[in-house]
Amino acid sequence: MRGIALSLAAVMSLGVAVAGGRATAADRAAHRRPVANPEVPATASPAGRVWYGGKLAPIIVVASPPERAAARPAGSCLPVGG
Repeated sequence: MRGIALSLAAVMSLGVAVAGGRATAADRAAHRRPVANPEVPATASPAGRVWYGGKLAPIIVVASPPERAAARPAGSCLPVGG
């Protein structure tokens, strides 16, 4: 009985490995299909472009604190109820 269980487990493991290999091969083949129109239209705005690295210009954010934060001293904590 132990031999049958071991043989069945080995066959099922090999079957899963073969099925996984075929699924991977099919997925890779799907990415190799030719595209009908390989020309990519140029985008007018830089928002659609992909950034490939390099140095970006620094971004400076200027904001004023909310009114509630400006009204109390810097070291104070909020009361328990508010």
